[in-house]
Amino acid sequence: MPTGGRTKQAVLALDAGTSGTRAALVARDGAVLAVAYRPLSVRCTPSGAAEQDGCEVWAATLEAARQVVAHADDERVELVALGLCAQRASAVLWRRDDGRPVVPIGLWQDRRLSAELAHLESRWGRRLTLRTGRWSATWSPFLWAARQLEQPEVAAGQRAAALVFGTVGSWLAFRLSGGAQHAIAASDASATGGYLLAEHDWYLAWLDALGFPASLLPPLQDDGTCVGETDPLLFGRRLPVYSALGDQQAAALGAGLDGEEALCVHGTGSFVSAPVPEAPRPETIGHLPGLTTVVTLRRDGCSRLAQEAFCPATGAALGWLCHTVGLFSSEEEIDALAASCDDSGGVRFVPALAGTRVPLLDAAATGSFAGLRLSTSRADLARATLEGIAQAVCDALEALEAARGGPLARLVAGGGLARSDPLLQIQADLLGIPVRRLEHGSLAGVRGAAAIAGSASGRWPEGGGQPGVAEGSGRAGEDLVFVPSTSRAWRAERRAAWGVGKLDGADGGAFGPAGVSGPAGVSGPAGVLGPAGVSGARRL
Repeated sequence: MPTGGRTKQAVLALDAGTSGTRAALVARDGAVLAVAYRPLSVRCTPSGAAEQDGCEVWAATLEAARQVVAHADDERVELVALGLCAQRASAVLWRRDDGRPVVPIGLWQDRRLSAELAHLESRWGRRLTLRTGRWSATWSPFLWAARQLEQPEVAAGQRAAALVFGTVGSWLAFRLSGGAQHAIAASDASATGGYLLAEHDWYLAWLDALGFPASLLPPLQDDGTCVGETDPLLFGRRLPVYSALGDQQAAALGAGLDGEEALCVHGTGSFVSAPVPEAPRPETIGHLPGLTTVVTLRRDGCSRLAQEAFCPATGAALGWLCHTVGLFSSEEEIDALAASCDDSGGVRFVPALAGTRVPLLDAAATGSFAGLRLSTSRADLARATLEGIAQAVCDALEALEAARGGPLARLVAGGGLARSDPLLQIQADLLGIPVRRLEHGSLAGVRGAAAIAGSASGRWPEGGGQPGVAEGSGRAGEDLVFVPSTSRAWRAERRAAWGVGKLDGADGGAFGPAGVSGPAGVSGPAGVLGPAGVSGARRL
């Protein structure tokens, strides 16, 4: 399509998450000119399965992308590249000829493989943690693929070299570029549990132990590698497509963090990450449950690292309460009810609906409400839900601080749940440090993906003091900061009552066996969650 007369350039950026897929037009300065979102459904079963329909994911991605491309045409914006980030560690097996998945996408939340992986831990756990930065105790995309290949029709496709394997990001890059390349970027690969951090290679011995055929492995690339061009039938033009970043890494780039800040991206789960200034401390590797190390960005053969901890079901917990249980009409109602009261009335919520990662790595852990009384109201339950999520994030941040050997100065919050004022005020009160909410936190991923694609395309200058990251990666606009409004003694009492590291129910901890509330109970004095509302918030 002719570009004469166009006055502004932008990257078409896609963020394919678990709960939904987002498309945006991102300008060089990081401004988002247009955005479209399509929700995605997830199929979960009592057996622990978590799957998505690949056809639905592809259709939603195209719909969202075409909506913002139409906006670009209407506003005479020139598109220079397509940048992509996607949910990590989820697995896809697809046909080489047309890119269609042959089985449902296996999601990172799936727990059906946890028993098999537990049998392998004594031999492989330590080695994997040291070399790949993670022990896949609950999920492995490679073991998932090996089990899919036990189906005769899938095995036949593999024998005929008609199948391709990868993550959601590598699959979307393959389809968007018309199958030009089968490859995966380092940041995306580092979340699979089979990527050697130091060697930039696959851990073939581990994959062989899982029964995964090495012939299906996607070749490894640096982040921001061009994998081909879009078919003009998709968007009416050819756009260079750049390999997909992991969505959490893209969000960190788009957030413009400094070295003293941790990032919490609230999506289906809540992922907390902090950059690694040097090599991870040897005494912490393999000894902190649920803590992982990932590549944040690999350019020109050099990798930058971050450490992560995550809570698997936070946004998913709100969705469960609203859409499965029907206790609330919407996430917004939970937020409004939580803001309407000063405490939870002694009710506690453990958001372990998909197991726990920190402070105990336990795929079998389950969630619970505790401290229920005849006087308990829906507002109490809403407030307790937000505190449970904030407590789980505290566990994650404390694990990161232990690995770093020192405290972090601030927590930066993005993603859908970060819209909640009560949640972020509770978070600041429990942590005792400021919580900075990204003004457009749900757009951090597309901004990070656009920054990499724009700089790699040669159309945008690099800058921001970070090699290989475009100037648009810094944050834009004013961010709201929530400052602690409670005492150190209050925080210590609330954290002790939560039961950090005590998942056996002893000493009144918030967890009991398999995540059930302990016999000593978890009720506490009034004012459990501190002041309601956002009285401690201020603008930067």
